Amino acid sequence: MDNYRVVFTSLADADLDGVLDYIAADSPARAISFVEELRDRTIKTLSMVPLGGTRRGSVRFFPFGDYVVVYEIYQEQQTVVMHMISHASRQWQELIRDRL
Repeated sequence: MDNYRVVFTSLADADLDGVLDYIAADSPARAISFVEELRDRTIKTLSMVPLGGTRRGSVRFFPFGDYVVVYEIYQEQQTVVMHMISHASRQWQELIRDRL
C-alpha cells in the first residue's frame, strides 16, 4: 500500500499554534518539542495507517497525550486532511461540525 499524503488545513495549523502558545506559557522549550512531536507523529502514523483512528460520523480521530487529532480520509486521492487539533477536555465533537 502506498503512503497517503497528510495535509493540515489552515485551521488545524492555527490549532497547533494555539497549543504551542498554551504550553509555552509554562515551558517554551517543551512547547516547541511537543508540537513538533505531535505534527511528526501525526504525519508518520496517518500516512501509513489512515484508518487507524476511531471513526465518528464522517471524521476520524486519535488521541495524542491530552489532545485529539481530527481528520478525514480521501481514499481516491490517497490524502488525509487534518481538520482539528483540540484539547480532549474541549467539546471538539461540536466544534468540528463548524469546520466541515
